[in-house]
Amino acid sequence: MANGGELVSAQYELRYPFARFVARNGIVSLRRYCIDRVQRSFKVSGIHPKESFECAFDVVSSKRELPESSARVLLVAQDVIQQVIQRRSHEVYIRLGHADLVHIILMYCGIDEQLHPQVLSLLKEWNTARMMQDTLIEYMVELGVSKSSTEILKGFLSMDGPLEDVVTTLQNKGLSSRRRNMVGTLKAVLAHLMDIKETSAIMGVKVRCSVVHCSLKRHSEKKTSSCLH
Repeated sequence: MANGGELVSAQYELRYPFARFVARNGIVSLRRYCIDRVQRSFKVSGIHPKESFECAFDVVSSKRELPESSARVLLVAQDVIQQVIQRRSHEVYIRLGHADLVHIILMYCGIDEQLHPQVLSLLKEWNTARMMQDTLIEYMVELGVSKSSTEILKGFLSMDGPLEDVVTTLQNKGLSSRRRNMVGTLKAVLAHLMDIKETSAIMGVKVRCSVVHCSLKRHSEKKTSSCLH
């Protein structure tokens, strides 16, 4: 509680306050770099929440500028990665995800669109190595997802690779022809990813980029990776 009696809350992350600021002030173009303290619910000495530092880089832009904005994020990620690993012999690459691509895959698997938010939450837990794949499937079945749909989804969970390989894989699976309403969205997604790739190369991103079908991918112990959403 503040001195004036107003209720206040500890800052859990840097992005939500910034998003509220942008929405309330009608900002349409802005880039910001921020390093600040955030708090978690873990108590220290039974009184104060756990405090740590978080870094955030946010870009506010129009849809027309999305490829450039995404490329700038990749460029920052590349610079940070290079500072961290320096000259150590690590194979480094950046994994890209696309929310619309995930929704298309879930629709292809026959998963009801009303269940997509819950399924995405489960996928995030799985991607951060907080649950095993078998547990993920069990939870999805409990939500009402059919076993046949989960079997189809399994084929996408571990897929990632260069953009050209992703296009070929999706075409081989008949993803663009199974449902007509997917075709336009899929083409737009792939065009967006291709624009990001080309713009990134122009802006100097040299780290290899691969596309992850299901938004996030487990981190390998032998490889350093980053993921853009």
